[in-house]
Formats: sequence, structure tokens, C-alpha cells
Amino acid sequence: MKFFLRCLIKIVFLFLFIQTHSYGVNVYKYPKKNLDKGICKTIYQQLNHPNFPYSNEEPIIVKADLLIEDVHKISGKNLDFETSFSLWTHWKDERVADVLKNLGIFTDKGKPLYLCDYSPNTVIGETRKIFDPVIEFFNLKEKPNFEYGMQDWIEIFSDGTVQSRLRDTRKFKGNFDFRRFPFDTQELSYELWSEFPDFMVKVVADEPGMSQYKENLYSFNEDEGIMIPGWELKSINYE
Repeated sequence: MKFFLRCLIKIVFLFLFIQTHSYGVNVYKYPKKNLDKGICKTIYQQLNHPNFPYSNEEPIIVKADLLIEDVHKISGKNLDFETSFSLWTHWKDERVADVLKNLGIFTDKGKPLYLCDYSPNTVIGETRKIFDPVIEFFNLKEKPNFEYGMQDWIEIFSDGTVQSRLRDTRKFKGNFDFRRFPFDTQELSYELWSEFPDFMVKVVADEPGMSQYKENLYSFNEDEGIMIPGWELKSINYE
């Protein structure tokens, strides 16, 4: 045999994945009629709550949906692994909801309406129009590019929900143990944290998406599953 299959890899996250359709805020709808063409500009002009809402008695709940699209390389020498991923996070901000109420476009009945999307640097960058819970990968190997932010875009929905998406390819730190090489079992972890303490911002798994990723383990050996050269994927989990 030319090469032993490097036994098993468990992929764990403090948010786990499997390659399938990601959820994010997928239970929403579009308005039945066209909104005023300037509504997004009007919303933007009235947004002015960049700080944490200190009057809150409960933490802001940020729901995270992490989709691992591919694991390109695992390096025992550099103790890292390279991953392509999409991360959706969404949370409700009552101050955004108040803006929408004042404009007469707020609704929390049934599925929320998609309203607008903005460039991150216009709403949570230097101009700081809304609160950013600052969700980051704790075990990212390289320093994040703060110049362009940690998001690709920001969306606002009719019930005051704010959603961000980041799609990227980055290297993560690995905690590998090769003493049983070439029959070792390793764990790839993706750890999501907020820069705020958990009594202010709490990160939770977005359901039912994360549960469905975990249940569809059979996809590891299907054409659409994650394939890592030289490795067999064993299981995933998240907490």
C-alpha cells in the first residue's frame, strides 16, 4: 500500500457543520409590494445606536450558523488547518425595531420581512450606526483583517433582526497529538466567542440548522461531503 489512510478526524466546534444548505435567517419573506425606493437610506439615517444597550437586563442572544465548505489542508508541521467557511450570525436589537416602528414598517407577525442590506463599514465600521456583538474565531491563526471588518454584509429585517455574513478561507490553530501516527485521531475545532462577556452577549447555535448538520453524518462519504486527502471524517459535534 502506498499510503495509510491517516485514521480519523473528528470535527468539533463550539459550532459544528456539515456541507449542506446553511440556514441563517432562512425563515423570512419579502414584502408583497415594493417599499419606497429610498427606505433603506431613510432607515440608515435614523440608525444611531452603536453602543451596547446597557438598560438590558438580559444578554443579547446571537444565533450562529457555521457552514464548513471545505478543509483544504492539515499541517502537522505548522500545527494548523486551512478551512473555507461561511458564518451567519443574527440577533435582535430593540433600538433598530424602534426605528422601524417610527417608519411604520415594523412587523413581528409570522416570518420577518427582508428590508435592506448594507456594507459593514457603513453600519458597524468607523461610522458605527448599530451595535456589533463582535463575534470572532478564538482559534484563528492569523490576525483578522479589521480594516475590512469581520462581515461581508449586514441585513436588517422587519422585526429588528440584524444579520451578518462572513465567507472566507483562513487557517486555524490545531491541537494535534501524533503519538499514534499513522493511525491517529485528531480533532479540528472552531471556537466562536464574543468580545463582550457572556452576561452581555451570549452566542448560541442557530436551530434547526446546526442540529441538522450534526445528524447528516452520512454526507461525509457522499460526493457532496467534506473530503480531506489522507483522512477519514468520523463525527461532528457542537456545544
